[in-house]
Amino acid sequence: MSFNDEVPFGLPCLRRVGDIGTSEFIDLDDESNESVIRTPPSITRLIVGEPGAGKTRTLLQHPFAEDAVNIGIVDVGLHPDTEGVMGVHRALRPVQANTVEYWEKYWRMATIRAIATHILFGREKNGNGSSDIEALRTFVTRARATSVPVCVTDSLTHICQGLMTRNEFREYYHSDEFARATVAVEQALRSGSRFPILLDVSDEVLDNAPVAWSECLQGLMFFVLSSKSDSLFHSVDLVATSSARVHRAATRQPRYFNYSSRADIMTLAWEARDAKRFLSRKVSSLPTRFKFTHSSSDELRDWLGVGSIMNRSRNRREKVADYVVRHTRLMPRQIICIGNELCRSVQHAKRAGGIRIGRETIHGIVHKSVRDFAREMILDCSCELVLQGIARQFKRSSLNVYDGSNEDIVGNGHALKRLLNGFQSEQAKIHELRAAILRELTENEATADDVLQLLWQRRFFGVIEQTGTRKSSVRFCNRSQELDWASLSNSSLQFNTLIIDAVNLFTPDSMKHF
Repeated sequence: MSFNDEVPFGLPCLRRVGDIGTSEFIDLDDESNESVIRTPPSITRLIVGEPGAGKTRTLLQHPFAEDAVNIGIVDVGLHPDTEGVMGVHRALRPVQANTVEYWEKYWRMATIRAIATHILFGREKNGNGSSDIEALRTFVTRARATSVPVCVTDSLTHICQGLMTRNEFREYYHSDEFARATVAVEQALRSGSRFPILLDVSDEVLDNAPVAWSECLQGLMFFVLSSKSDSLFHSVDLVATSSARVHRAATRQPRYFNYSSRADIMTLAWEARDAKRFLSRKVSSLPTRFKFTHSSSDELRDWLGVGSIMNRSRNRREKVADYVVRHTRLMPRQIICIGNELCRSVQHAKRAGGIRIGRETIHGIVHKSVRDFAREMILDCSCELVLQGIARQFKRSSLNVYDGSNEDIVGNGHALKRLLNGFQSEQAKIHELRAAILRELTENEATADDVLQLLWQRRFFGVIEQTGTRKSSVRFCNRSQELDWASLSNSSLQFNTLIIDAVNLFTPDSMKHF
């Protein structure tokens, strides 16, 4: 069986530079305004999105990507050593230093060190004769000796290990040794061609010690945005991704106001129509061996042998595409996972002489995906509650307060699970949900509204709005909108079917890790 037969919808995620070019992830850049995964404008410096929104692939479609592979740095799917990040975090927090600003400087130094290794050992040595090679070599080998070009995340790990305390880092950052190395790098960059760098730190690091990682990655975000005004990086084209969780935390920093309207920040926002279009493009590109028929005008029926499915909770039939998309977070990664599983079922049924896959099979595959991704949603929300400092009803040590430990995350996850289990129907009043939040998560009224906003932004529920005398619609959030929850207290809400189904599907064992 070939690679494409294993994952006909494409790889669900990219984890290593070696994966570049091996995925059949469809490029939606067809000059349509509805396209979401597309080549970003050349001015883009920061790509923001939720896990699974396609940040890595969008980054690799950036106009600078080809040059970055050939003459620059492609730092994709990696992350600095967690132990080093935690060590620096603990060293900074007790003195109440502005940790995000310090992390911005750590990332700046790490980037300079990575460029220096490429000047010393890389394939492109144009203009190196004017550089102070000895100054570069001293700087590069200070934290750890190297004889090959390294990426930015490796450099940050080495710097964290060598300059862990606040005083050590501050002294070296302002030292003559670092100043000479900086001048040497600047000379080399100005005498050569432009130097592109693509940076993509895996979202998964935020699931452990979210406070430390959030501050570290906020520092990266501010470094990338400020690098355009840094004379040292005049010839550097630096582009990075940022988790939406990190970006939201950064918006609470006063200095973010300077960047909030920047055109070089690209946000990947998926809506239902984008997800349906993405699914349609995926299905239309499948080889015939993954389809039952090839003559119907209904491509989903050609693919699965069925065009509609019974929605048992609402006791009505709906199109397969609507059913699949409605049970996702509208993210391409989840659609790819579901699509690959359905393709395997199609091949299995065809080998057995079938003319369609069973509707129960479709239900089972979608529900498994719901369970997996709902667990991810609860984990994401739990981490966000830690980052926002939401009060919890269990004891934490001072160390956990600094780190945002797994105890905090697990406790919030169980509280969310209890909160959702308390509702036995799809609809409720917003004041009823607020009361449940006050019981399970916090005793602060203002904080309860923060939790409502968080759950709404994660599409846990939608607000029911009247659109006519008898008609109503459900307003689910697709972007970082703000609602006045006090004025909506008596309004009704409708829980996302994904969450309702998933809560019932969770087993006690699965809740050990959500």
